[in-house]
Amino acid sequence: MASHRIDHVKNIALDRPMDFMAEMQIYVVSLPDRQSRRMGMKILLATLGLHFVYFDAMPLTILWSILDWVKKIRSSKGFRDSADTATLSDDAHTLFSWPEHIEDIANFNQEIPLLSSDVWELPTSPPPYQPLTCNKRNYDMPDFSPGSIPEHMRLTPARVACWHSHLSVIHQHANAALSGADSVALILEDDIDMEKDIVDQMKSLWSDLPDDWDMCYLGHCWSDEARGPLLVQNTSGVANTTSYGSRIHLSTSPKCTHAYAISHIGARRLLLYLTYPPFAYSRAIDQAFAWLVKSGRIKSFSIVPNLAIQRKIAVSDVKEGGVVNSKWKAALVDGVFSTTALSQ
Repeated sequence: MASHRIDHVKNIALDRPMDFMAEMQIYVVSLPDRQSRRMGMKILLATLGLHFVYFDAMPLTILWSILDWVKKIRSSKGFRDSADTATLSDDAHTLFSWPEHIEDIANFNQEIPLLSSDVWELPTSPPPYQPLTCNKRNYDMPDFSPGSIPEHMRLTPARVACWHSHLSVIHQHANAALSGADSVALILEDDIDMEKDIVDQMKSLWSDLPDDWDMCYLGHCWSDEARGPLLVQNTSGVANTTSYGSRIHLSTSPKCTHAYAISHIGARRLLLYLTYPPFAYSRAIDQAFAWLVKSGRIKSFSIVPNLAIQRKIAVSDVKEGGVVNSKWKAALVDGVFSTTALSQ
């Protein structure tokens, strides 16, 4: 498996209050050669007075063995013996069952590995890329035919790379925090903006989370997360600039992975689900998260409105054709970049 080097970045604003988010391990997933994005993140997080570390994203050049492994898994019949249709009534196309021991392993104090070593045996040269489709639900896999599969349903090398980058951060947090059951990781992508008062807002909001939370989305897209039940209603009816009330909703189907927090047990659960061979690298990573949330396997919450948004200042590393803008739009009330010239 390719090793991931972590570059520590000094906190540039040592005199700012750090009593809350300082307890979180903040990771910024970023390709090493994306220097302009890394500079933007340094400016953003230094302005907010936050410690963070870079986590090197996976380059496309080492993906071919994973794609080959995915094709072998899809051609195997061993995991198609039984169906798991208990969680959702529309899950009729499911072709595998989840292991029964996931919860036992998640709650046991032992290291959880990534996939077996044979996955990472790299070919000497990239093979011809053969288009694959993204799965839906557990294993609802449409056949690929040119012209009939939309871009978002194509399992491209870039989507596999994004999956592996986030999976590797989750793997590190799940295993590095074995002695700290209350530890939290905040995972950010390198093209975001945040509210200037995000530390104060999170300090106020975080107490609303239940003890058994797995994920919390600070930023999300392509879903109206306000549809989910609100955890604690603010019934005072009095405007108070020092109290934000509750804005944490039970997640419905959040997409995008630009800003989310995971608990220690949540990281372990995610790692076990995301490395289960029939499910591993089966679709875009945000779609995998959304399905685990929707099917009740991961307990997730979403902050509405967003505390972090994608800036969309450069071509996408994931979408084919390098799309800059999408139909989904989001804005902050008072973002670090949105109210300064720093984003120019």
